[in-house]
Amino acid sequence: MLDDNLTGFRNTLTRLRDRLARVPGSAPEHWKPTYCAIFLNDSCNLRCRMCGKWRSTDAPDAPTLEHWRTMLEELRALVEPGCLLNITGGEPLLSPMLFPFLALARDLGFKTQLPTNGSLLDEAAVDRLAEAGVSFLTLSLDGRTPALHDYLRGVPGVHAKVWRAIDLLHRRTSIGLNTCTVIQAANLHELVPLAEDLCADERILHFIFQAVCKPFNVELGENWFETPPYAELWPRDRSALEATLDALGSLGARCSKLLNSRQQFEIFKRYFADYRAFLRKSPCLIDQAVLNIDDRGEVFFCLYHGSMGNVKTRGLTSILRSPAVDEHRRRIRACRQNCQSLVNCNFNELW
Repeated sequence: MLDDNLTGFRNTLTRLRDRLARVPGSAPEHWKPTYCAIFLNDSCNLRCRMCGKWRSTDAPDAPTLEHWRTMLEELRALVEPGCLLNITGGEPLLSPMLFPFLALARDLGFKTQLPTNGSLLDEAAVDRLAEAGVSFLTLSLDGRTPALHDYLRGVPGVHAKVWRAIDLLHRRTSIGLNTCTVIQAANLHELVPLAEDLCADERILHFIFQAVCKPFNVELGENWFETPPYAELWPRDRSALEATLDALGSLGARCSKLLNSRQQFEIFKRYFADYRAFLRKSPCLIDQAVLNIDDRGEVFFCLYHGSMGNVKTRGLTSILRSPAVDEHRRRIRACRQNCQSLVNCNFNELW
């Protein structure tokens, strides 16, 4: 009985500590992000139909390696040992900062994960990633067939490069290989066969599906999914969509490689059925678990609600203690957008 009471008391203290971390102005030492994303660039070498990053150029005033070093040293004090950093972009392999940053993160004890379109992964790049101690790579794979994948990614030959990269990485490194597929109208008919292939492929550690969202780096309103040319992305065949999502949910019950839960596939159904209806019954809590720092050094919990400060001019800990955090959190609580973070990237942190 005493042990049970002590356990209950400890659990209560833990909950109180966690709530304190969510109070505006609370000290950052009580807050431990579980998802940290660092954007090293904002450009891309493909021309994906569901994204506008290829229209972007990289920030001319990006943080230096010393800026990143200072930030990572402070971040290390906030997170659990061996925290996984998501090093992203744009296409991160285009960034001249990538390999110095990876080496720095490795030396400071972080694990690292990169999303990539796979088109730049030749032998030299693969060997450098292994040397830099990268833990995981997530390759974009939006079609089972070359014609479909290349159509969606806007550049011919990319499908073959992705599979060549998977083979190179498997043969030459111990990096964990994942794939990510964006669910959209054009690829519905290939998703289940693709998932079955990935489940059977010994080279693949995990695979995940994401719902198509408002394209990055394109000025669009809330009716973006009805606006050409992006309207073609939205699945409008409800029967085919729900059958596909049900089949993927069933596959997940027998294939541990599939990272989406059945709950997430059910959320996808609601999202595609009524994009404007906020999916959560309660306010978004992204600030409880997520930290984003973009290619200019701007610090966010949520990328859609304004910067809280910049690591080029202020320490990360100081930023997280600033009044800007309170305003950022207020905007998050008031938000009712079904964004990429809520539906896809931070699903596990927010549901």
